[in-house]
Amino acid sequence: MHENDEKIIIIRRETGGSLELYLSDPLLTWVRRLEICVGLANVLSYIHYDEARAFSVIHRNIDSLNVLLNGDYEPKLCEFRLSVKINASQRHLSFDTEKVCNTPGYTDPIYLETKIVSHKSDMYSFGIVMFELLCGRKAVINDDEQNKYLAPVAITHYRKEKLHEIIDWDILKQMDPQSFDIFSKTAYDCLNDELSQRPTIDEIVPRLKKALELQLEHQKVIIMSKEFAHLKVPLEDILSATNNFAEENVIHTSEFEKRYGGQLVWSGELIEIRARRWLNKERDDEKEQQFWMEISLLSSLKHKNLVSLVGFCIENDENIIIIRREIKGSLCLYLSDPVLLTWVRRLEICVGIAHALSYIHYDKPRDFSVIHRCICSASVILNDDWEPKLSDFEFSMKIKAFQRHHSFHTNKLRYELGYGDPTYIETKRVNHKSDIYSFGIVLFELLCGMRSIREHPDNKYLATLAIFHYKKKILDEIIDPVLRKQMDPEALNVFAETAYECLNEDRSQRPNIDEIVTRLEIALKLQMERQNAGSAAFKSTCVESHVDKNTMSSLKDVSHFKLSFEDVESATNNFAAENIIEEFKLGIIYKGRLLQSEQFIDIIVKRFDTSCIKDENKKIWSGI
Repeated sequence: MHENDEKIIIIRRETGGSLELYLSDPLLTWVRRLEICVGLANVLSYIHYDEARAFSVIHRNIDSLNVLLNGDYEPKLCEFRLSVKINASQRHLSFDTEKVCNTPGYTDPIYLETKIVSHKSDMYSFGIVMFELLCGRKAVINDDEQNKYLAPVAITHYRKEKLHEIIDWDILKQMDPQSFDIFSKTAYDCLNDELSQRPTIDEIVPRLKKALELQLEHQKVIIMSKEFAHLKVPLEDILSATNNFAEENVIHTSEFEKRYGGQLVWSGELIEIRARRWLNKERDDEKEQQFWMEISLLSSLKHKNLVSLVGFCIENDENIIIIRREIKGSLCLYLSDPVLLTWVRRLEICVGIAHALSYIHYDKPRDFSVIHRCICSASVILNDDWEPKLSDFEFSMKIKAFQRHHSFHTNKLRYELGYGDPTYIETKRVNHKSDIYSFGIVLFELLCGMRSIREHPDNKYLATLAIFHYKKKILDEIIDPVLRKQMDPEALNVFAETAYECLNEDRSQRPNIDEIVTRLEIALKLQMERQNAGSAAFKSTCVESHVDKNTMSSLKDVSHFKLSFEDVESATNNFAAENIIEEFKLGIIYKGRLLQSEQFIDIIVKRFDTSCIKDENKKIWSGI
């Protein structure tokens, strides 16, 4: 329009807006990013040269702001005001410009220095856009002086083969390795200091198409893979197991999922299950990735201290993961109970979790490593024998084994409140030592008998509280007194020091998981030596030796009442003084709490003095 001294250009508005808005958005999947790059390469190929046209165009202003997306994420290149129109026959030449059109972060350094522009200047700018899409960040970040400009950061990391450190993990985990290699090499070549060494747009187009093709094949393999076919559980069976997702079967609810308990007949066996049902039925690429990540990991990771995958269901828009249910539930339910969760049991649980982490962090026969990212007491499930099982792998990162000492950039933070590694939260860079920090919090939860977050106005977080008291050598002030009485001093020292070192602000100074396993096993050994010494006198007396044959024969009818000494010891907190109700002629009566038939019951324990057993055994067994 050109009326009344008005100069107005009207273009069709694209509803998606500028590409710049989506760079850090995980909803812009790797496939979409590749498709956008292929679309941009095609349009650049068209403006640079089209046989039916007598002219060629140098755009001079390529950046992610000037790429618009329609409703289908198709890119549209805009802003041609600064473009240079030349004869088609001159398309391989360079042109001197009096005024440099500079878009900070995108403009070709050679053009800035010489004021000479060519199609290869567009290639440089396009390379920056490619790196933006690869890394999930803008070309310029003003509040990050150290990494303000993407170009030098990308070039340095590419040369050192450490690009993974600046690529958002939510994007990186989607990538086919070959697709990634082709794409990153192409983007890097576009930034070559030597103009003549930069590829032409017609070289770039087939490279990007190949990268897209490989990625689509990779996606297809994942989706269509028969690898998990044996794990499919019919929806009908899950409905039957959970009583049609009845509310009384719900064992946990969050914003995104519901977990149901139930019984499922599987491989001819009736098993207890926990069905995790995603609540959001809309297809979301990010949630889809999380769903398949958990299935992939649990199907390939086999360890006694990891939960066992039963199967999954994807019928009727349902996304459900079924794992074998451990009856006692989450560790977090027992933290404040020093009677049920004795110090010995706590040590055994810690050793079990440490073994699980050692296994997922690195196992020699495996070519991948796992960063869990959501270690907390709620993600540790206890079976009937108090053995821990690590669960909740939906946010885990599966990396190559040789990368296990590297850090990875994530735009979106994933951690449990009260357990998150402060370095990860501050830098958005995660590694195995982030898991170690979270595990350190769990260690302190078990040591102190309290949750990682408390309803306290001054000391809300256990991490701050534990670090302060450890440094001041006053940990006793925050350890449950009933627990403290059970502890061997040496075992406590080894355990507390290990937990404290896991929370070191300097990640490099935190112990690795194999060191932690060794230390915790030493703490458990020290505690058991004390425990065994303390109960040796009791255990050395064999009650049966004082019972005649007739009495023993009659006792076969009550054998199902027999309890293990360990259970009685646990129920009475190691026959603690505060559990004594009264003394009687033949011994001492204690109170306690015992887990029986999946319920906690209050009990009274008569502990007979060993010196009385021989003379009074008939009365004792008559009472039974």
